[in-house]
Amino acid sequence: MADDSARPNSTDHFNLCFFFTMKQEGGPNDYKSNTEGDTGGRTVCGVSEAAHGKEVLDKLWDLSYEDALVAVKPIYWRDYWMPIEGPSVTDAHYAVCLFDLAVNSGINRANSFKRVYKDVTSICNARNSMLDGFYPNGYWLTDEGGKKYDVLPSLKARVERCRNWMA
Repeated sequence: MADDSARPNSTDHFNLCFFFTMKQEGGPNDYKSNTEGDTGGRTVCGVSEAAHGKEVLDKLWDLSYEDALVAVKPIYWRDYWMPIEGPSVTDAHYAVCLFDLAVNSGINRANSFKRVYKDVTSICNARNSMLDGFYPNGYWLTDEGGKKYDVLPSLKARVERCRNWMA
């Protein structure tokens, strides 16, 4: 029989949410970024300099992927999971979608969506509509080589990964 001691209970799905979101934020080869045009600035495992400050990013920047995951997990707990009242969310799939929305679009938006959209389908549909409204002509960034690219398709693909997470 498998050891269930590390599995989250029905009211606390933080580990599932954290690891789902970390997969979206890049793996061992692309967990750090400093992309021109990205308003977040330098980012390590999804923790941006714009949101968390230069001092935090300076500490994270030289860490290995594994050490960075350990270092950012309490940040995600404190700054995203608790403000969306994650422990009160009983459905794991909905928790993953809500948490990823909070990380990508902010706590206020996630809490607003939580008040209105009560299931995975409706929250994902609303998130896609929001993206279309914010970026009707795409969301263009410039890579390190100077090439422009539209990140809107990858943001929408991320929403679909949330939607289909348990499918």
